[in-house]
Amino acid sequence: GFNSSGYFTARSGWGADDSFVLIDCGPHGFVNGGHAHADALSFVLTMNGMPVLIDPGTFCYTADTKLRDHFRSTPAHNCLVVDGHSSSEPDGPFSWKTQASSEVLEWREANADSIFRGKHNGFESRGVKYEREIIFSGDGLTCTDYIESPDEHRYEISFILDPSVRANVRRDSEVEIASK
Repeated sequence: GFNSSGYFTARSGWGADDSFVLIDCGPHGFVNGGHAHADALSFVLTMNGMPVLIDPGTFCYTADTKLRDHFRSTPAHNCLVVDGHSSSEPDGPFSWKTQASSEVLEWREANADSIFRGKHNGFESRGVKYEREIIFSGDGLTCTDYIESPDEHRYEISFILDPSVRANVRRDSEVEIASK
């Protein structure tokens, strides 16, 4: 865990066929967050040397404002979206109207697992409290989102798959991911 940066990572090893996860639970960005994304509590995952869940990058800075805003939005990351809204809202290409603040609740190793729990306040203006738990072992990852709200909302979770991966829904809450 790199507490001052807000990044947390775990690996199964250092070989080309090993697995790793990188979790973002840090500040929104430097100074005004001009280069930041609305990616609080997002993560990327490589399993057995194969990228599975990825960050899509930035696209471009100013040539296309709509695409710029999309690539830095919450739906463009491995994150929860509430009522179609990002956890942080942009205000032009290099500033933000709102900025989610993240907090680490737990980071520890237990047996062969790495356990992360964190929260952010990006949806509190909508009356939603949100926490994410990620349990990583060398052979898999479990991500559980905890949502608390007295009101009804529409919740979506975006998972950005590497182009070499396919997903099969096994049950309502279970998805199997495999290479194509």
